[in-house]
Amino acid sequence: MVYAGFVVFGMASVICLMAPNLEVMVIGRILQGIGLSSHRTIAIAIIRDSYKGDYMARVMSFVTAFFILVPVVAPAIG
Repeated sequence: MVYAGFVVFGMASVICLMAPNLEVMVIGRILQGIGLSSHRTIAIAIIRDSYKGDYMARVMSFVTAFFILVPVVAPAIG
């Protein structure tokens, strides 16, 4: 599923690159969001399947904090 998300994101990026108008660009951006959301969804599903109780809550909060911090830090790195 992770690879499928990458494929959807890649195809959506090509759609955005070749977009002749704004409507096609918006569709491409929506598909990019769908493709990238697969990774976070899979990470949460793995955590829920692997852990239980308080430890699951700790791991989930760490992963959620990581997913929140990446967009904050990425512009400074790039």
